[in-house]
Order: sequence, then structure tokens, then C-alpha cells
Amino acid sequence: MAEYNLSSTLLNEIQNHDDLEVVWLYSGDYISNKVENFGEYFKTFKSAEECENYIEKIESERKILLVLIDSSIYVSYFNDFPQIQSIYVLERNMKYEKEDFSKVIDIFPDEHILIKQIRQDILLTFRNNFPNSISCVKDMTVEQSFTNLYVTELNFLWNFTLINYLINYPQADMDRLKTDMINQCQLEYENSSIQISHINDFAKNCTDKNVLNWYTKNVFAYRVVNRAFRSRNIDLIYKYQYFIILLYKKLKELSLEQQQRNYKKVYRGQLIMENELNIIKSNVGHFISINTIMSTTRNEQVARQFILDAKLGVIIEIDITNASNDTLYPFADISKHSSMEDEEETLFFSGAIFHIDSVKQENDSVWIIKLTLKNGESIDIEKFLVLYILIGNNYYHLFNYDKALDYYNTVIELLNDSNKLIGSNRLIEQANEFDQGFPQLSHLYNERFVNYARNRADIHLNLSPPQQADRLYSIGVYLIKTNDYNQALEKLLQAKELFEKHLSLNDFPEKFGKLYKKIALVYLQLKNYFQALVMWKKAIDIRTSFLQN
Repeated sequence: MAEYNLSSTLLNEIQNHDDLEVVWLYSGDYISNKVENFGEYFKTFKSAEECENYIEKIESERKILLVLIDSSIYVSYFNDFPQIQSIYVLERNMKYEKEDFSKVIDIFPDEHILIKQIRQDILLTFRNNFPNSISCVKDMTVEQSFTNLYVTELNFLWNFTLINYLINYPQADMDRLKTDMINQCQLEYENSSIQISHINDFAKNCTDKNVLNWYTKNVFAYRVVNRAFRSRNIDLIYKYQYFIILLYKKLKELSLEQQQRNYKKVYRGQLIMENELNIIKSNVGHFISINTIMSTTRNEQVARQFILDAKLGVIIEIDITNASNDTLYPFADISKHSSMEDEEETLFFSGAIFHIDSVKQENDSVWIIKLTLKNGESIDIEKFLVLYILIGNNYYHLFNYDKALDYYNTVIELLNDSNKLIGSNRLIEQANEFDQGFPQLSHLYNERFVNYARNRADIHLNLSPPQQADRLYSIGVYLIKTNDYNQALEKLLQAKELFEKHLSLNDFPEKFGKLYKKIALVYLQLKNYFQALVMWKKAIDIRTSFLQN
């Protein structure tokens, strides 16, 4: 394990250094001479407007640590910026009193203490790849809040669907997938000659034999894959499918070889935010799903090295005693294949599911979280899916047809039981009959009109492009009802083209969301699962953005 000196280590000497940036907003002519070790990942601004413009342009996974020097009046404003992870305030006259802002670490009267705290937080937070994207999945009961259930279980099923697709991609052209990954990596690291050199080496030498060695090297590979998993950006994840497939197959192979393990527990040490700890504490007795590839060790003392000097850290103890090797989410001891053999590393593939057994405090700064690994098979996935249908029906009877469709679109791909699908199809038909999103829908359900409309070239005469799109959408919805999915897809894609060309997504989010959901449904019926997932994700993103705004 790499060792770091909190007072002298440069940021570019630690793992994940390019995932963060220190932004310094100061007044007057003041600038510290003690920040040289922040190197190229350090920006300074004298104008709040320039600082704001710079931060708003950052759309990647890079996180900002914002330092306000005698500029505490801006705390409330910058606290809501999604790009900003933490805010540090230096007020040398101490006129500012700390208020309840979630991202403010502290108010510092002394520059030396401030710099020391920033460096310590950086080294503790970013020296290891933390799986900070999780979904807590409660036991399934209809009495739960629909809103909470929708958010958490949706993430769980999203992981299941995505991983299943990525690793079972039909007739994958690995050479093409490798080229796609190399091109994407070169784009992301075009300004780093060191990483470009590693990327070129990877292109020549990465194979299924040494993929774990490449993953554990302190270079770009593990970084880009986990960053993509955290983002939930399907297009970005797809760019790294080559590496994901190799990693999965190697872990699966090792997992089957290691059925007779001589160890029953693995450990992980990591820094944690108080709100993250509270989420886990409130979910004791339920499941947690990790959305990135997670590293652990057989040696508890190695794990504890990762939380030395932490203000708040956790030791995660994972019981793997009864874990099966035949699971969608494999795990394996990779120490013989790792670039860091002394860490005795066990790696869990993205999507791994654990039961939260207990969360107990060891001392003022350390908590012990005990988990038990659960297989995909041991969690009754059909139980989730059946409940989704029940919840969809509840929403239907509450006249919330959009919600009913959301639950149905999520579940349809994953069900194998035809009897359950009968009820689901009835739900979608009922919801379609009451679709309120497009004013011309009701009369288009007249079968004779639709048959006439889809065969006449002049049916759209005297209609504006948005009106043409409405009509095409309505015809497509009816064709879904009649199970004519190929024709439905044709009409819906025509509507999509017109919408995207002539309407603003910001002005008509409801129309775009409905359209994308319908297209996703048709792709599911045609068994084009990847395109279904892409369109479904677009619909979810639109709805999330709409609700936030």
C-alpha cells in the first residue's frame, strides 16, 4: 500500500488526483505561498463571477474543493453547486459564524491549519478508489413510501439490467470495443502525456491474462471504469465495455477456482461523510448495492491503514462464509494477479449486494460496519419485480398513469414468467387508453382512423412539425396497443426526430419523457435491450431534471 506524507506529498503522486481540484477565491492581493504542492490541480480567482463561470463549466466527475478567503458571504451561494464537494472558509478576523451549510467543512482563523486540513482530506479521500455510489434496498413491502421505493429499488434493478447486458453482449467484437475504449481514454487524458503513454502501453499489452494487473496499477484504467459506473451514463459505460468484459470473466474464473477459501471475512477501510454513515445506519437489516468495483483486503490491519488520521472513518467487515461462486456479481482473491500483492486484495464486481448486519461505534472517529455478502440469487429478484407490478397497479387506480408506466417499463425486461406479463400488458393497455399527454390521442384510438392515417401520405398536410409529431406519437401508441411493434417504432422514431428538431427539451419535458418511455417499451418488446435501456434512462433523466427544477 502506498504511504503518503501529509505535509509534502504532491497531488499528482496519489491515486485519483485528477478527480479533484482546489479552487481558491480570495479578496485583495492575498494568496498563500504554502499551496505550491497542489500543483496543476489548483486554480485561483479574485472575482466571484469568474470563479462561478469556471466551476459551472466543469461537467466531468472532477470534484471541487472550494476555499473562500475572507469571502464568506458566498458560502450560501456556492453550497448548492453540484460540482463542489467541500467548502473551506478562512476568516482571519473571525467575524463570520458557522451556519448550517452541508458542504462547509469548517471556518479556519489560521492559514496553516486550513492548508493542513485540506491536504489531509485530499489524501484520505482520494488515495484510494472509494465505492461512494450505493443503493440501499429495503425489504419489499407495499406499505413503504412509493417515492423512497421508486428511488432505491430502481437503482438496484438498473444495476442488475446493465451488468447483465454488458457481460452477455451478443457476439461482442472485442477488437472494436478495445479501439472504442482507447479512443475515449485518449480523449479524456489528451492533456496528460504520462497517461497517454500508459494508454498506448495498454493498447499494445492488455489481455485477458493480465487484466487484473492493469486494473490495480496506479494509472488510468481503474479510474475511468469506476468513474463511468458512478456516473450511470450508459453511453460512457459502454465505451469501457472491453475492459469490463475482461474484468468480469477473469473474476468469474478465479471465483470458481477459489470455491474452497481458507478465509471467511474481508475488510475495507475508508473515509466517510456523516450523512453517508447515517444512511447506512438507518438501513441496518436491509440490503446495500455497490455500484462500482470494490476493493477489500483479507488483512484488517491493511484496511485500518486507510483511515489513519481520519476525522470520520469506517472499517467495513464483510462475511463471505456462505457466498456462492455462481452469481452475477463475482468476487475473488486477486493478490497473485495484482500489481500490489502485499495488500492481499479481494475484488468485488460492480453491483455486488450485501446485507447490513450492524453499525457500531468503535471510538470517536471510527465505526465498524458489518455486512454479509448476498448473491443475486439469494435476493428474490422476482419478489422485487412482482411488487413493481403491484405498485404500478396502485398508481393506475390513483390515476397516476405516468408512475404506473415507469414501474412497468422497469420490470418488463426482467420477467420470465408469462403469466405475470399478462397482467403487466393489461396495465400498459389500460394506461395508454387514458394517456393525457397529447390532445389528439382519444380519436386516434379509433381503429379505422389509425389504419387510414398510417397509409396516407397526405395525413400531415396543413400541420406544423410539432403537430405532425403529436399525431405520429399517437399513431405509435395505438400500434403498441395492437402489438404492431415494428410499425409503432417507425412512427415513434419519426415523432422523436420532429420533436428534437422543432421543440426545446426544456420547454416540453413532459412530451419528451413520454415519447422516450414509449420508444423504450417498443425496444423491450423487440428484445433490443440496450436501446431500451438507453431510452428508458433518457426518460428518467428528464423526469429527474424536471422535478429538481
